[in-house]
Amino acid sequence: MISLTLTSLFLINNSTPIKASYPANTLQSAPTIEEVTRAANKAVVEGNWVTAESNFREAVRLAPRQGLWRIQLVLALGQQKKWKAALKEMAPLVRNGAVDWVLSLNGELPDGKVAFVNTAVFANEQRGISRYVAAVKEKKPVDLISRDIAAKLDEFSKRQKLSLVYDISKFKNLPFESGKTVDVTANFIAYYNSSDFSPAQFGIVYLYRGRDTQDYGNTYVMMSPAVVYLDGKEFVSMPERSSIGFKLPPGRYVLQMRWRNISRSVEVYPGWTYYFRIELGVLPNYWESISDVDEKTALETIRKTYTLKEKEIKLTRFEVIKTNPASN
Repeated sequence: MISLTLTSLFLINNSTPIKASYPANTLQSAPTIEEVTRAANKAVVEGNWVTAESNFREAVRLAPRQGLWRIQLVLALGQQKKWKAALKEMAPLVRNGAVDWVLSLNGELPDGKVAFVNTAVFANEQRGISRYVAAVKEKKPVDLISRDIAAKLDEFSKRQKLSLVYDISKFKNLPFESGKTVDVTANFIAYYNSSDFSPAQFGIVYLYRGRDTQDYGNTYVMMSPAVVYLDGKEFVSMPERSSIGFKLPPGRYVLQMRWRNISRSVEVYPGWTYYFRIELGVLPNYWESISDVDEKTALETIRKTYTLKEKEIKLTRFEVIKTNPASN
């Protein structure tokens, strides 16, 4: 899956959506979702993006958890260069887990164009992304390459003045393939294949845990390791007074702990450094927490910690920083 990068824009005025247009129902009953989406897709084929927008808005109202109609609404908005409204619709898409349909959205290009790529071609041995094809053939992890592809697609989009790029492979036979949008698949693959792999474009994330054991009088407490998950996968197991750093490619990550689904989202940017304090307590009640901390405060505690052992690092696809940052 290719990650999405969003750039916020709050400068474009958007007109009030007109009433949805769909075939009259002989029984004068409310239109069905099938009627609304049929009318919306017909408007897309005709290039009538105002009507397409209004009908997809009605489809979203009728089926708010169906990501497909909201995605098509985003594209209809993009065709009209309504980038503020398009960006607003991305938050529900994130909640519905459908962000991989839209690959790049940049609201800072008010006159930018809409284009698509076919990610199904990326794995083609003759026409695809050579680095990705090689990794798949050698059964190597493709996570870092996928994130690099996402970063390069954003670069490519800015160079080509593309405000919105979506993945046509997700739409199958829907009418967005009718030739009204530019296909940049081949151009992007050529651009990527001529570029260098950029694992050096990373951010640094430090996790640390101080001393969580409190003075409970005559009660002896054996503190358990705090288990941290990254994007749903077990990441590290942290005893008290431990720390570790990782070099992560740019992108959005979610740190999690199991207690009450504790989570912290972080957008990693190249050259940035992040510090997260991990805590676990058992008395008077069990609790866990993940807190982002400023550098000065974090280093004061990290200075007194030891670096996690390899057996305590469960997810091994990222480069580990074994030196204590407080000793620099």
